[in-house]
Amino acid sequence: MRIHGWHSRARLPLAALALGGIMAVPRVADAQEPPAGERRPRIQRESRGEVARDSIAAGDSLARVDSLARADSLRRAAQMPSGLARRDVYFLLAGGVSSPAGDFDLPFDPGWNFTVAFGWQPQRSRWGIRGDIGIDTQTGDEFVTDTFPMVVGDGPTEGFVESIFEVGSATIWSASLDVTLDLVRWRTDRLSAVYLIGGGGVHFFTMPEMAITPTVGPGRGNSGHYAGERQTRFGLHGGAGVAFGVGRAALFVESRYFTAHTDNTNSEWVPLIVGMKWF
Repeated sequence: MRIHGWHSRARLPLAALALGGIMAVPRVADAQEPPAGERRPRIQRESRGEVARDSIAAGDSLARVDSLARADSLRRAAQMPSGLARRDVYFLLAGGVSSPAGDFDLPFDPGWNFTVAFGWQPQRSRWGIRGDIGIDTQTGDEFVTDTFPMVVGDGPTEGFVESIFEVGSATIWSASLDVTLDLVRWRTDRLSAVYLIGGGGVHFFTMPEMAITPTVGPGRGNSGHYAGERQTRFGLHGGAGVAFGVGRAALFVESRYFTAHTDNTNSEWVPLIVGMKWF
């Protein structure tokens, strides 16, 4: 009976110890777990298929953004005021020096040129058309020769002696039609270019009066006067130029070689002009 009672009393402390150990385990686990604010998020690995789908979606998104930006740019360009957009038709004003050439060089010195023109130059094409109206003057010169300069008019071809010529200024009115070709162009509006120009035209010449004074022979010192004459002739010309875009206009420098077959010989001259084109 005593043994049985001792055994019952011994089981009670053992049960208490076991229960205490079970209760202590969660507390230790709780003590080792970091605070909620310091916990690191769990990283989930994506499969290769998911990564590929995400990359495709991102690319499509960027493509849509780029497409929308391009469309917006085109819309703004379409809404640009017409006054700021380049036109294919232009107006030209220019002036400069006109120098005689060939047989024209003997009786004349350089004069001046003034040119007005209308042209058509499509932005998407290198070819264009231009119509000019111009006036050239050749300044008369004084010179000595024993051959009559036929370029200034009709005169004796035989028995002519050395004489002093005093020639007035000549005037040439021209109406011409040209084709232009842009060799090199820059700027988005294509207003800056290096170009060739050539064509034909009709020229109205007003040849000057002149005084001729022989320096030898029986008529030495006796001056004779020759009246000027007028004639209209067809001619050809060609040249080149360079233009620099300035807003919706272009500053340009240009030179052409003109030749026309007048009554006795070819009349030739070379204008060098500077001007502006307005598109």
